Amino acid sequence: MKAINSLSRIEVDEKKCNSCLKCIDVCPQQLFKFENGKVFAPDADICLGCMKCVNVCEPGAINLNLSGIKKFFITKKCNNNCIMCFESSRNKVDDPSFEEIISSFDSLLTGKEKLIVLHGAEPTLRRDIFQILEHLKKYNFPIFFPTNGRMFAYKEFAKRLVELKLPLMIAFTILGSNERTHDAITRTPRSFKQAVQGLKNLYDLKYDDLILKINFVILKQNFEEIFEMVKLFYNLVDEIQLSYVEPGGDAQLRYSILAPKFEDLKEYFYKCFEFDKQNKVFTKNIPLCYLSKPEKNMLYTLNQFRERVKKCKVCPFKNKCPGFWKQYLEVYSEVRELK
Repeated sequence: MKAINSLSRIEVDEKKCNSCLKCIDVCPQQLFKFENGKVFAPDADICLGCMKCVNVCEPGAINLNLSGIKKFFITKKCNNNCIMCFESSRNKVDDPSFEEIISSFDSLLTGKEKLIVLHGAEPTLRRDIFQILEHLKKYNFPIFFPTNGRMFAYKEFAKRLVELKLPLMIAFTILGSNERTHDAITRTPRSFKQAVQGLKNLYDLKYDDLILKINFVILKQNFEEIFEMVKLFYNLVDEIQLSYVEPGGDAQLRYSILAPKFEDLKEYFYKCFEFDKQNKVFTKNIPLCYLSKPEKNMLYTLNQFRERVKKCKVCPFKNKCPGFWKQYLEVYSEVRELK
């Protein structure tokens, strides 16, 4: 799996490091070493990008550089109609032609990439998706694309993908632990059944360089099913990411009715982390003070879309946590005054 997971570069600042060795304890890949009084990462190319080391490093000596990732938009088409769709802003954008996509690959890929991301609404709906993937074979880079999984319910479609034997990371978007919840959010009948069948089909055909993931978008409409969803899919995938809804696309227009309180999520995260004996479950976009295991969160740096509140000033995670989405604070303004 080395090729798939070479997404990042770990750097240890010797001047800041206090040799607490917590990074060695939490790293699932055991890539850190301690010799001659110094911590270093000789096997940084097998980093998973899980952020555990960054989150436990109190002096902030570890830097995770997610470089070498190239993203290519390939379609605005989708066969779901999700209430929080992030890609809806592309509705007026024409899909690039096959020739345009291939030209982009050949002109923009330098040979130094660690990951290619094929994104858009639903990549599997392109009639030429297999030709696109076939072209990428010559670059021999790991490829990531998100999917609602429905096309993989057709066994021949799943087989055709697997026959390419590409280094692939496929993330299924799952929005509930059952058909009723998932289909209500996708506004598409039978979308849950098809996604589950698609995941099972790929699991049955799995090979070493195929990584299967679930991205569960946390909403008011589904957060009470987080733990049930984790238990349902745990043995079918390599990783489950619990992603708090981002204020973009359609979600931005109805954020107040989609975004749950972080406080209400704590018990579900706790159950998931206690259940997770194989280190498969992670969160995303969750302020660390709401997690029983902060090292399980995947974070991004503070930017113009995030804000820290009063309690962040005395929080032990203030140097590692990007704070709150500004839109979240508009919905739950009382959080600004918490100490």
